[in-house]
Formats: sequence, C-alpha cells, structure tokens
Amino acid sequence: MAGRIAIATESVNRDGGVGVYVQQLMHALQGAGHEVLLIAGEAGQEPGALTVPGLERRELTPASARVYEQALADFAPDAVHVHHLYDPRIVALTRAHAPLLWGVHDYMCSGGSLYFRPGHECGRGHGPGCVPRLVLRGCGHSWDPRGRAGNYRLVGRLVALLREVDVALAFSTAVAGNLRANQVDGVAIAPFVAGRVEVAPPGLDNRVLYVGRVTRHKGLGQLIRAVGLVEGATLEVSGEGWWKPAAEKLVARLGLESRVRFLGWLARLELDAAYRRAGVVAVPSLWPEPFGMVGLEAMARGRAVVASATGGIPEWLADGETGLLTPPGDVRALAGALERLLDDADLRARMGAAGAEHVRRRFTANVHVARIEEVNQLARRRWASPARAAA
Repeated sequence: MAGRIAIATESVNRDGGVGVYVQQLMHALQGAGHEVLLIAGEAGQEPGALTVPGLERRELTPASARVYEQALADFAPDAVHVHHLYDPRIVALTRAHAPLLWGVHDYMCSGGSLYFRPGHECGRGHGPGCVPRLVLRGCGHSWDPRGRAGNYRLVGRLVALLREVDVALAFSTAVAGNLRANQVDGVAIAPFVAGRVEVAPPGLDNRVLYVGRVTRHKGLGQLIRAVGLVEGATLEVSGEGWWKPAAEKLVARLGLESRVRFLGWLARLELDAAYRRAGVVAVPSLWPEPFGMVGLEAMARGRAVVASATGGIPEWLADGETGLLTPPGDVRALAGALERLLDDADLRARMGAAGAEHVRRRFTANVHVARIEEVNQLARRRWASPARAAA
C-alpha cells in the first residue's frame, strides 16, 4: 500500500554512495506510488527537495531544528528515513511525528575503517578497547593523531543514537554484524538497489574502470600497480578525493601516464559512457567495504567485476560466476584476475550476463522497495510499542 515517506540526509550530490543511494531510493519509492518528501542540508538540483541549511552539521542550530520539525509536521509521514546526519536530537524530533529508520552506511568504528591491514578486520564494538588499537595497531591509518578524540566521541554518540531509533537499517550483513557488536537492537538489512538492468554492448578488451572516491582505503594505488603489470591494459578513474595527487604521482613514477586517465566525477550520462567503454570494472578496496554499490552498477550493465574479498563485497559478487574476488591489497592477484578477464572476451561476456541476471533477481528497485516496505512496517510496530515508548 502506498504511503508518505520522508527522507532526510546531509546531501544528495553524486559525490559518494550515500547521495547516489538516496536519489535511487526516492525515485524507486515514487515509482511504486509512494509520496516522498526529501529534506537535505544540501539538495543540489533535486526537484521538489526541501533544503534545510545546517541540517548536515553535528549540532543543529535552533532554526534548523524548527524548520526540520515543521516540515515533518506539515507532511505527516508514515515513516522517516535518515541518512548521514549526526545530531542525536534528530531522533526525538523525528519520533514525535513518525517511526524512524536510520540508514547505516558506515561502520561504528573510531578509526573509520574497521581494519588493521588488508584482510585483517576488527570485529569488536566501539569502546575504550579501541584506544590501544588506534595507538598500537594503527587502525586509524594515519600518523596524524589530530581528530582522533573527536572521532571517538562522535562514534560513541552515534552508537547511543542508534540504540534509540526504531530500525537501524543496514545494507549488508557486514554492517549488521558491526551494529550487533555495538549492542544495537532492531537491526534490519535491506541490500542496495542498482537501478535498472541495462546491459551494454561489449566494452574495450583492454579497458579497466574504477569509480569512487580517490582515497587510500579504496585501493586505487594497488589497482594502478596491477594495471601496470598487465600488458596493454588501460585504466579510467572516475572520482575525486584527497589521495588523488598521490595517485597521479604514482602513475608518473611508474611511467603509466599514457595508460591511466583521471576523469573526475562524471555526470550520469558520462558515467554510463565510461561503463560502456569498460571491459572490466574494478572494486579493489583495502578496507572491508560496507557494501560496494559500484559493483552492482557495473553488473547491471553486464560488466564483469574484479573486487576484493572483504566486507560486504562477497554478498553481491559470486566468485567465478559474476566476477572474480581477490585478497585485498594483493597486487599480483589483482593483476592476474584483470589479465584473465581482459584476455578472454567470452568469459567476460558470460560473467557479465550472469551478473546482470543476479542484479535482476536480487537488486532491482522493485525488490528493494518491497524490502523497504517490510522494514517500514517493522518500524511502525516498534514505534507504537508501549515498551519501546517507555524505554
């Protein structure tokens, strides 16, 4: 049954997975007949969205809080989905009007990445035990200690917040496990949506595509080195990030300037063209990627994927069927997987077709909306529960 759903987030720009997902969720819900109100700190060019300046801040201003709450009062939603907001007051402001589902896109981890080194993940919840691990095991992945105390406090605040929402919505079992390790109840899983399945004609035999933020955790450095080991292979990088200058220096040091192109963030049509050019799409993450939505986008276009066997990635990539998994951080294994696919057009085609069918069965908008409707019902039951209200 169609309803009224509000979605609140910091930004809907396409410069990260959260913004992309929020747009896809909104359009999928609208396509299923739901009325949707999008509330964002920065709404960009999204038609009909309500911009609430300051909503994205860690501390809402009184004016932001008033505008946000009034928007909910006027819209009278059946459920509210929140993504990437930080102020705990949002919980009470929201639950005064409707059930609250909080989308969890990141791990509750002081270091931000839940791993010590590639392939060695941390399974503990946030707490005082994180401090010696930050210092002794380097899970902060930075020599600069500034900001660690602030991150520790922020994660503690978010964990406390998530224990108060009606549903903590994880997008993979990897994230759900981290929430349970942090003693968050009411966890539900709703895997990401990939959008429409639109299988593109075969791409170029030598072209590898990377899409995402250019940060060290994403493994772009290892991918650049791996491409350098595969004769004739080229790489296109769609994205921006703080590590881009280091990536460009690495390309120059390896003499790969003619084989690696940095495209920046691409608009939708330009990104579609990049996927069509690609023979293989790579998701070479070093950290345990909470999900890895780029892989789904690639599979929906019939592209074989090479990705790291870590985090939520194995939940959508069937090794040897829809793509190839490699140990995170292993440059030679990554190069071997790329070479195997780039040298075998028939194998790429078979894996691409299998990937598109896998997305069609499990990750289309219809499947995702059906699951969202289920968790909305769960949130309503918890919101109306006398025991929950008294907690």
